[in-house]
Amino acid sequence: MSSLWRSSIFLIGVALLGLGAGNTLVAQFKVAEYETNLASLEPLDGKVLIFGETAKLHHFSGNALSRLAFTQAKLDFYHVLRKTGWLMLGTGFLFSLIAIRRQKHYQSPWLPS
Repeated sequence: MSSLWRSSIFLIGVALLGLGAGNTLVAQFKVAEYETNLASLEPLDGKVLIFGETAKLHHFSGNALSRLAFTQAKLDFYHVLRKTGWLMLGTGFLFSLIAIRRQKHYQSPWLPS
């Protein structure tokens, strides 16, 4: 087992497992938080800008629109972070598995066969 910790592939795998678990866990909580924030924002129905033949500008709250855009951007970021965390978990698991299989089938040249 101590020689396994000297394997760079195994260390990279363990690091990716840790980082992936952290990213996935944080992103899961933040996605839930921003989805509730997005649901609690005031709706923008009927408050959009209309350009065309009439070119009328309908009244809308710029603050509400910016909060909506900011919350949606954060939600999208945490969705990407969660997917990246799953990718890191899978890659870390694969690297660790490769290192363990190499260690299992490795025979030291100093030991008699």
